[in-house]
Amino acid sequence: MKYQSFRFFLRSFIIGLAAIFVATNAYSVDSASKAKQKKFDQKITTSKQQDPQSSNAPPVSFRSVSKVAEIGGGLDLKDFSISKNGKTVFAYAYGGKSIVWEPTKSDGFQISQCGRVIRDRDLCIKSESEGLTVVRAASGEQAYELSKDSNDEIIVSPASSYIAVSSPVEGIVLIDSSNGTQITHVKSSWGFKQVTFSENEAILAANDSERIAVYDLKIRKEITVKVVDVTSFAISKTGRLVWTTSGFASPQVIFLNGKLASGSFPDQFLWDYESSVFGGFMDGDSKVVMRTILGKVGVWDWKLNKFLEIPTKAESVAVAESIILTVTEEGVMSLWDSGANKLFTFDGSMMRGLMTSDGAQIVTLSKEGSLMLWDVHKN
Repeated sequence: MKYQSFRFFLRSFIIGLAAIFVATNAYSVDSASKAKQKKFDQKITTSKQQDPQSSNAPPVSFRSVSKVAEIGGGLDLKDFSISKNGKTVFAYAYGGKSIVWEPTKSDGFQISQCGRVIRDRDLCIKSESEGLTVVRAASGEQAYELSKDSNDEIIVSPASSYIAVSSPVEGIVLIDSSNGTQITHVKSSWGFKQVTFSENEAILAANDSERIAVYDLKIRKEITVKVVDVTSFAISKTGRLVWTTSGFASPQVIFLNGKLASGSFPDQFLWDYESSVFGGFMDGDSKVVMRTILGKVGVWDWKLNKFLEIPTKAESVAVAESIILTVTEEGVMSLWDSGANKLFTFDGSMMRGLMTSDGAQIVTLSKEGSLMLWDVHKN
């Protein structure tokens, strides 16, 4: 299911020729306030594979990308996400409004004022001066309380089964999203910097200045991975491995018991990538996509200890099982495979993109404030 937030203000927007009227009831969604979606024919755009960097690169199963639908522009969003099956887009804007968009349905656009919608759940996270609560989207009835401090960070697991409430003072409180029951309290004297779940929701992990704290949700046990001064880390999709960069060690992949899984990071790339700020596992957890603070992007096959640079400078990166999505400062968004081969470049000026875990659907936000849903076609 750690994805950055954008701080800009919600403006009015036009979708097609229909105006959107938001219900005055703070918790209701007026059926008359549904927007017309810009539907697109499933016209397939053929990609061009460019300049493979390695003759040993795996066969590319990618065929093409087609746009499914678009809404906007003028959407000013804090954040957005996509459902696990790729059929629903959830967006959260300032002012406590959420958008739930199902492009395949004729009435599949709704605006709700209940707060940040928890995807794949009929629940919202509402932030008020009294704190953070979870309310039922349909009725606005409070389901349970998350925190008395509205400044605490909220992290929802990939399938929305769990909610982690991260506090600079209290550490992390892990909650069952279905009923609000507290599962555990992971404490930190320093406060956690990064909090994330593994894709299969088996692991919750967070780092402070002394360690990476791991909570195994299967056996309900906390584990400490001793890595000091962590710059960035990522949990593998299966939750068995940790990639990390730190001030005292080269990039490495380690098991949860602290045993080193990878060899020494390739020397010729160490200077640029030793302080990478992003990592994401792919190709059966055998490779890690890394991004530096200067925007360099590379793919480290840690099992074979080979490294390939992707010829781009990226402001943001998203990783699926077999493809990589990059966005440059200028808004150029491209798809790549793990062999650093360019698969596709999107039209328009983009700000950010997200993919389903299998890479079959992509949701993008343009700089003009339009949300777009795309299908990725494979051979």
